[in-house]
Amino acid sequence: MAIFAVTYDTSTGGFRTQKIGSAQINDGAIVSSLIGSGVIGLPHLQPWASGKVIVGQGTTATPIIIDQQTAIGMIIDGAGAAITSGEKGHIEVPFPATINRVTLACDQSGNIDLDIYKGTYAAFPPTVSICSGAWPHTSGDIKYQDSILSNWVKTIASGDILAFVAKGAASSIQRCTVSLGVYK
Repeated sequence: MAIFAVTYDTSTGGFRTQKIGSAQINDGAIVSSLIGSGVIGLPHLQPWASGKVIVGQGTTATPIIIDQQTAIGMIIDGAGAAITSGEKGHIEVPFPATINRVTLACDQSGNIDLDIYKGTYAAFPPTVSICSGAWPHTSGDIKYQDSILSNWVKTIASGDILAFVAKGAASSIQRCTVSLGVYK
């Protein structure tokens, strides 16, 4: 029996299929040397620009759909000194996405408050915060993570530009990696 992965491409409005292996049914289990980790097909998918992965059918004959996850990142570097306030860089996001987590990883313990602005390419530079005052920050720590994102604007349209802004001078932190976990 052949196993296929089917994705819906939101940019073209069409479906794509790809053969990802074959399987034997043995007492209700799927056994294959080509499929690993217990999740059918995901280790063998080619990356697509957008869409969702349909990995099988549930007990009610409805598709089991898994959003593709990825991360959008920015490294803020103070070049050997504590990070100063102000805009630190921009990233264009070439796919529609929904933010589900923010992570900060710093070179040393300290304090940093970051804001993230979003805008269209036509309205560059972006000036509207997606954080709504709930900025990612460290408070004497080396790391920070938030998956609740209270009051955040979590949707990103294809082609939106993100700006990363230090709200004030950091205390001792010289390098900070910002990562946005997203579903696309």
